[in-house]
Amino acid sequence: LLDIGLRSLEKPTLFIELLIPTLFSMSIVVQLHFFHTPLVKNINQILNNRKFLKTNKLTAPIASCSTEASTCARTSTELDKFDEIADNVDKAPKFKKWYDDFTSILWLFAELHMPKIVCFTAMIVAIQQVSAINAVFIIMIGLSMPSKTLQYIISFIMIVWSSLVVLVYMVYQLEFVKENTLERNCTNSSLPVLLQVHHFSSNAWWLGLHKSTSVSLDVR
Repeated sequence: LLDIGLRSLEKPTLFIELLIPTLFSMSIVVQLHFFHTPLVKNINQILNNRKFLKTNKLTAPIASCSTEASTCARTSTELDKFDEIADNVDKAPKFKKWYDDFTSILWLFAELHMPKIVCFTAMIVAIQQVSAINAVFIIMIGLSMPSKTLQYIISFIMIVWSSLVVLVYMVYQLEFVKENTLERNCTNSSLPVLLQVHHFSSNAWWLGLHKSTSVSLDVR
């Protein structure tokens, strides 16, 4: 039962175990309902007002001040506020253009070199942890060298293979999987009795699977 997440707890420990995820879920619901939705509405309203002001600046005629003095003063104040808002709106596209250019360059760099980064990372992992599972990475890296198209395809294959390796490694850590299941007796019975050595070899180590006390470190 421990392997599937079921365990017996004392009442105080059970209360703490249930309290933390409950508070976390409640905070998410409160944030989404009372803060996120009104914030999005306010942002949309501000954007709509900016578009409306920018449109009025280009199309609306200049108001005439031939009416009463109070009306002229009010119109002048509104125009001053409008000019101030319009100046701020004019500055926004410059920053947006710089941001778009910068992100476009980053994405272009990532598209050109991401397959190489993936292959380099897989090579480092395979060298640090020599096993049959990681040898698949070396084979795929060799196959990806001739063509750029193959690099993209094999990068996706590496992602799938890495996910399967992590899944198998996590399953192997469960208690019901015994470490001696894949052990084999490699004693050479053809040798003289005095020279015989009882040697047991684990195929799990050859594959790259072993029990670990620090699973997160091994997965990284």
